[in-house]
Amino acid sequence: MWFSLLLALDTAAAIRPPGDYREEVEARVEASLETLAMEGRTKEAIQLGEQYLREVEASATVAYAVGLLCNRAGRAGAAMRWYTRVLEWEPNHAPARYDRGELHLLNGRPEKARLDFEVAARRVKDHWAVHFRLAQVAATLGETEDLERHLEAAISHGFDLNLLAEDPAWKAWIHDPDVGPPLRGLILVYSGDALLERLEGGWRTP
Repeated sequence: MWFSLLLALDTAAAIRPPGDYREEVEARVEASLETLAMEGRTKEAIQLGEQYLREVEASATVAYAVGLLCNRAGRAGAAMRWYTRVLEWEPNHAPARYDRGELHLLNGRPEKARLDFEVAARRVKDHWAVHFRLAQVAATLGETEDLERHLEAAISHGFDLNLLAEDPAWKAWIHDPDVGPPLRGLILVYSGDALLERLEGGWRTP
């Protein structure tokens, strides 16, 4: 079925599509991958994307779509490889930078995560997500000035501080001797006692 989809897209001849037509084909392939995934056929979707990349052209758009499918399927290693491939072709690809940064952060590589998030932040300046991730990196590394700067930037772009109470990491950081004081200060300024009590588990450290 996935091979017939390639035929329907007129891409199976392995001819590099020119100009605007290439973007149209990439969009159609991307839509086909998403449709297959929504139907529960993620493996077929990944195969379709991989065949396009192997037989037609090196497309950052399609490679990112394949990486995203792998990530959603819990195949973090494969996702990391595809995100890295995307960035070899398009170093400033913000979604790939952000998603790879998240994988680095989840796997205990905060310095590498920061490099990716910083590139993403330069490309997408008006969304809270990248600033929030950079605040997480700063908290992980005990860098209080960066924590304050990035958390304030996230708040200014619409981040809801109450989300901190859903993450055990922030409940630990609130008691950290270095990270805790500036974090408490930000919470008191931008939210209030209720959130602070939720993070501290109903009590406050002296």
